[in-house]
Amino acid sequence: MKLEVILLGLLKESPKHGYELKKIIEEEIKPLTNVTLTSLYYTLDKLTKKGYLNCEIEREGNRPERRVYTLTPKGEIFLNKLLIRNFLYLERPFFNLDLVLYFLDRLPSQKQIKKLIKKRIERLKEIAVWAEETKQRLLINKQSEQKVLIPEHLKELIEVEIRFTKKLQEHFISK
Repeated sequence: MKLEVILLGLLKESPKHGYELKKIIEEEIKPLTNVTLTSLYYTLDKLTKKGYLNCEIEREGNRPERRVYTLTPKGEIFLNKLLIRNFLYLERPFFNLDLVLYFLDRLPSQKQIKKLIKKRIERLKEIAVWAEETKQRLLINKQSEQKVLIPEHLKELIEVEIRFTKKLQEHFISK
């Protein structure tokens, strides 16, 4: 469903061919989400068969043919439904850390736990820096406000994770 939203959303901007879609997703969207492109062309074909996209074969000069996809009115309606559904869809997030906490006492030593906590904080800080740099790059490139909100949202989530992990660190330092 995530890939469908991305493809329909990109095609609402303008018609695009598969390679162009793949390039935009890899360069702009993939760093902000965990979308996989293994089923890109399958998803394009599926959306076309359902009537959400039109597909025309285009050829420029001696270049090979390429399929150019265009969003249909039915596709626009479906995109709106998907956007609303995804915006309102809430579920409890599951973090690998929660599972580790359940079994944390199975690790062989407190020293190892303290090292892992320290490494986790370092990695979380790296992600927070990346999110801030990405936000600044988007601002410099005059991207739309909603695109700038994505790394900002991620940074705030990471900051909560850092605070929690520091509490965990204090807990194990006192032991």
